[in-house]
Amino acid sequence: DYTAYGDTINTAARLEAANKFLGTHICVSAAVADGAKEFRGRPVGDLMLRGRSEPLRAYEPLAEARFNVPATAQYSEAFAKLEAGEAGSMPAFAALVGLHASDALAGFHLRRLLNGAKSARIQLE
Repeated sequence: DYTAYGDTINTAARLEAANKFLGTHICVSAAVADGAKEFRGRPVGDLMLRGRSEPLRAYEPLAEARFNVPATAQYSEAFAKLEAGEAGSMPAFAALVGLHASDALAGFHLRRLLNGAKSARIQLE
């Protein structure tokens, strides 16, 4: 029997566990997204993972067909407003959820904003 240890394994395990909290099926670090050829995805946020002192930018990978739909562009615009700390991020996510109620990640961000969040930094419990 072999067991893998180390920062990479710990980060992967914490990202896997974050999916339930975020409403995603898969999320990857910026390092993975940057290293993947022709990566298609959308930003999740800057996750504060247990055991790490710095936030980790995470992305939700998307199939090309899902990446190329208007809802993904709308999400990107809403997320950019969230990153910039703009007050318009809440109505942008509300509009997205209104049109695409099944978008769990957009719903997650809308709930965060309604509860007072003001940035893309996400403290995981």
